[in-house]
Amino acid sequence: MPVVPIVGSARVAKLAQKFGAAAVVVEGFEAGGHLGTDLPMRELLPEILEAVDIPVIAAGGVVTGRDIAEVLEMGAAGVQMGSRFAATVESSAPEAFKQMYVDATPDEVVLVKSPVGLPGRALKNPFWERTQRGDYPAIAKCVACLKECHKEYCIMKELEMSQGGDVEQGLVFAGSAAARIHDVPRVADLMKQLVAEWREAQGEG
Repeated sequence: MPVVPIVGSARVAKLAQKFGAAAVVVEGFEAGGHLGTDLPMRELLPEILEAVDIPVIAAGGVVTGRDIAEVLEMGAAGVQMGSRFAATVESSAPEAFKQMYVDATPDEVVLVKSPVGLPGRALKNPFWERTQRGDYPAIAKCVACLKECHKEYCIMKELEMSQGGDVEQGLVFAGSAAARIHDVPRVADLMKQLVAEWREAQGEG
């Protein structure tokens, strides 16, 4: 089975290659969810391309065909687009979750303290505001615990709440690209749009 880990530095990319990774995903500070770096993807990409001989996939802040063209031109073998495809008709996310992406403004894409150590990128909501006050929801029962969890709150419970549709009291992970998403298309239509934008960026018209 091919293993394709997410990396946030050349050092970790080299280790991944050494231990047999088929490829690596370089994920920058723009990405959604837990962040392993404070550097932008476009800054990390060149040094990771230089460090390894396996395919390097770019992730974080990629939302248009023009973005795809840019990172492929930089040498990436492909892209990973989480936020853009989370807001599609076929996405399993609830409608309220998708609507938060559509409505998000740049100042509503924020960092959240995570009990498992690394900060996370999410959308501002009442739950996030509680975390800023240090008013964390009580943990009734641990779910799929990690050894290093500091137990300020149960991140699994909060993620499950947002996936269930409670985007007020749940944790809504999102990349910085969420602020550039303004619709919820079908995947087939999105793919056509991305290809058209990619071709236009290459001057194919």
